[in-house]
Amino acid sequence: MLHQTVGTGQANAKAYNRQLCGLIEQGKSKPPWIVFQELSLDQEPQADRHFGHREDGWANVLLHLDGS
Repeated sequence: MLHQTVGTGQANAKAYNRQLCGLIEQGKSKPPWIVFQELSLDQEPQADRHFGHREDGWANVLLHLDGS
């Protein structure tokens, strides 16, 4: 008799967060391949509205804290 098992779960992103942020800060990794929009922090409400309406291209947004 053949048995099949299906499981689901989430990736443990917190386990890799510091390491990946460090690589980005050092210039060893560049996130643009997953970032759809880059905005300054004051544009966050606009991004939140787009994300809330599930508009294409607003899933991964990079907010620049320095206003650039």
